[in-house]
Amino acid sequence: MTDKDGFIWLAADKGLFKYNGREYQLLDNPLKRGRSLFGLKTDLKGRVWCNNLAGQFFYVENNKLHLFKDFEDINTLVDYYFLENYLVTINNKYISFTNLTTKKNERVLKNTDGIPTEELNDNFKDFHFSSNYNLFKITDINKEKVFVSSLGSKDEYVRGRKIGFKLHEKKYILAQSEKELSLKISELNTSKNTQINVPEYLNGILIHKVTIIKNTLFLLSNKGVFSTSIKDNRLIINDRYFKDNYVTEVVLDKNENYWFSTLRNGIYIISNKEIKVYNQLFDKITTLRKKNDKTLFLASSNGTVEEYHISTKAIKKLNFISNTAVKTFYYIPKNNSLLIGTSNYAVNYNLNNNSFKSINESAAWKSVDFINNDNYLVSTPNSLSQINITSKQYKHLIHKRTYAALYAKKENSYYATMIDGFLKYDIDKEKGTYLKYKNKRVYGSKLAELEDGTIWVATHNKGVFAFKNNTFVDSLVVKNGLTSNVINQIEAYKNELWISTENGLQKYDKTNKTLNTLAKIDGLNSYAIDNIAVLDSLVFITTNKGLLSFNKHKVFKKRKIPELYFTQLIVNDSVKEFPKELKLKELESNFKVEFNSNGFQSKENVGYEYLLERFSNNWNAIENGINFITFNTLPSGKFLLKVRAKNKFQTAYSNVLLLPITVTKPFYKTFWFLLLMLFLVVFLIFIYFKKQNKRLRKEQKIALEKEKITKELVYSQLENLRSQMNPHFIFNALNSIQDFIILNEKKLARQYLVKFSKLIRIYLEQSQNDTVTLAEEIKALRLYLELEKDRFNDDFVFNIVIDDGLNLEQIYIPSLLLQPYVENALKHGLLHKIDNKKLDILFEKDNYSSTLICTILDNGIGREAAAEINKKRVGKHKSFATSANQKRINLLNLANNSNLEILIEDLSENEIATGTKIIIKIPINQ
Repeated sequence: MTDKDGFIWLAADKGLFKYNGREYQLLDNPLKRGRSLFGLKTDLKGRVWCNNLAGQFFYVENNKLHLFKDFEDINTLVDYYFLENYLVTINNKYISFTNLTTKKNERVLKNTDGIPTEELNDNFKDFHFSSNYNLFKITDINKEKVFVSSLGSKDEYVRGRKIGFKLHEKKYILAQSEKELSLKISELNTSKNTQINVPEYLNGILIHKVTIIKNTLFLLSNKGVFSTSIKDNRLIINDRYFKDNYVTEVVLDKNENYWFSTLRNGIYIISNKEIKVYNQLFDKITTLRKKNDKTLFLASSNGTVEEYHISTKAIKKLNFISNTAVKTFYYIPKNNSLLIGTSNYAVNYNLNNNSFKSINESAAWKSVDFINNDNYLVSTPNSLSQINITSKQYKHLIHKRTYAALYAKKENSYYATMIDGFLKYDIDKEKGTYLKYKNKRVYGSKLAELEDGTIWVATHNKGVFAFKNNTFVDSLVVKNGLTSNVINQIEAYKNELWISTENGLQKYDKTNKTLNTLAKIDGLNSYAIDNIAVLDSLVFITTNKGLLSFNKHKVFKKRKIPELYFTQLIVNDSVKEFPKELKLKELESNFKVEFNSNGFQSKENVGYEYLLERFSNNWNAIENGINFITFNTLPSGKFLLKVRAKNKFQTAYSNVLLLPITVTKPFYKTFWFLLLMLFLVVFLIFIYFKKQNKRLRKEQKIALEKEKITKELVYSQLENLRSQMNPHFIFNALNSIQDFIILNEKKLARQYLVKFSKLIRIYLEQSQNDTVTLAEEIKALRLYLELEKDRFNDDFVFNIVIDDGLNLEQIYIPSLLLQPYVENALKHGLLHKIDNKKLDILFEKDNYSSTLICTILDNGIGREAAAEINKKRVGKHKSFATSANQKRINLLNLANNSNLEILIEDLSENEIATGTKIIIKIPINQ
């Protein structure tokens, strides 16, 4: 059955199925006992109902199958109907009325016959039933039954199956005997019923159901389905379908497709019951031509030619068999003869005596048209020619390959489609002129002339063009309604032009400028249409699948505009309910919208378009067969998605589906966030410049302090230099030189003087640099100690010990650093010692801290004893070199962020001073 929304419902042995034109959906209920379901119906609300053998009744709501009630007293399949808000169940014992809201049984009628009366009931407003040979109806369960008519006397009453139905506002009862299946139909009247004359061959066929569709009475039987009507008290059989099948149901969907369900062979669909197929009557037909409105000539692939009488369906084979394909016919009414053109020759067949005469044994006719008297215009593979069928004389007009030729009666001219174009041949001038469209030749195949004298030419792939008086006047192309620009065949009838394209058969009405289309959805079994014969009311066509005919006034169905609806919304791979407004985040705006329009073959014959307002102003066609749109991402903003549909070969569009969409910006694109970021940037810039200013001030301060330190270091170096060249040392050196001279030790004096000058030069050079290599420092110390040793005579011994792991040339230390401490060891430690004066200087490396350790060790009298002696001396020498050096060390640590360290240790034994130990730790600077 079909519901109000256009869905097709099927109750089958595997359950309940819903078909939307694209796919079948199975609806099930866990409480259902058994698999099979039956009895599809709809209630007042449009809900779909069904029942089963176990007495369970179900209905569909929100696309789910719900159990209405499990009737424990029903253990078989029963008929049921609806009377307003009541479920009416019928069996042979009683009729029960159950409230659809409360599910309570509110009335029971007993002593009924259980006759199916669905086709008698008036849209839930009344209910008919039979009892005691009479027919009654109920309009309100709280009121008494109303007598309708008698079903006949006891003797007249047929025991067996009975079905009530209403046709053209008249009520009937169909009755069949149980064994013989003899059929009886009666028109019900209040006084006396009228018997309907039934065709004899219906007896013995089981009629189990009747259905009324568009005032046609369908009798469903075990031998197919009969399309009937009742006229003048006679049952008229109009057609019969699927005679080898037990047909259980017939429904008409919203697109006027007939659905036939069978007991074991599935479902059959007739898209257009006006189209008749003659596959069993003829072999493959190659050529078709009408004789008149009652008779056709047909040539089959086996070479036979037949005359077919339409009304009687009689077939007469002509006494002619061609060993090659028959290409064309032309019927000559005046002498009742038929011109037959084959691939090799042409004959004139006399239909009166079934004899034929050859016209030409070597010419292959492709088309033939009457001119006058016995003259005909023919097209052949080699020429456009004129022939007299009596004299058999040919006149070759143009020697070129010709596809089709036509004689224009009103213009008295010839038209032909040739290998190099479409031309008009002037009979008087015996000259052909090629006709053009937009200054280009027209290339085509078939020709046709309408009643108004317009010549139409079927082009190869540009549609159909019309010419009149050598001028292009009109065209039919895809843009103005043609299903395709590729044309197979054209045929004219009065002011009708029938056009076969690769996508359908169309009728163009020149008078009202309309195009009607027949496609596969309308029942055509093929688009490969080779021949068209147009009669007054019937049209015959041949395809690669046989001969078809239809009534041209009834065959064109009024295509309904598709009804479009949304089916599913998927957002970021999750199925969602359709909202009034779809709200998405910009970074999560991936979504898919699915939609559909119900109907048979809607997938192939309905096209969809969409428009996303604000994103585009143009409608976009979706690929054929696709019923969804996917958006991977959308920018922020408000959009409106529009979707519409239309049938192929139709200009009217469906309702437009609307889905408002709002895509929100990510938080970092919102106004408040940008404003916050602006404040933050301004704040950070302020902090940055504030820190920069602070850093610059600090750098300036550090630079000033460094400059001050540098000056102080220079000063300290000068102090060190001065201390190293103090008068005491110089005087002692000069006195030593003087003593050497007095003692006439000139050589010693000269050697001493040389060493002294070298030392002075080294000190002056080192004072120019901040650092010196360790090798240079040791060289200066060694020279200084040698001078002091010469002054102390043999009473003084010094040792300089250097660790083997030290690279003296790559280690740098502050210049003029060690000499003052060595000098103090000599002056204050060893000078006052009586004998055995000893000084050890040790250089080693601390690998762990990367530090150079210089140890100065003397065995002098110690710092305390030296201090006491210095207090007693008059005019004592001021030892400022050590203090100056300490100040310099502090400045170096501050300037270089280093840790140059001086440690002084007083040595003693048994509380007696035994010397002084100075440890100098210098960070290695290589």
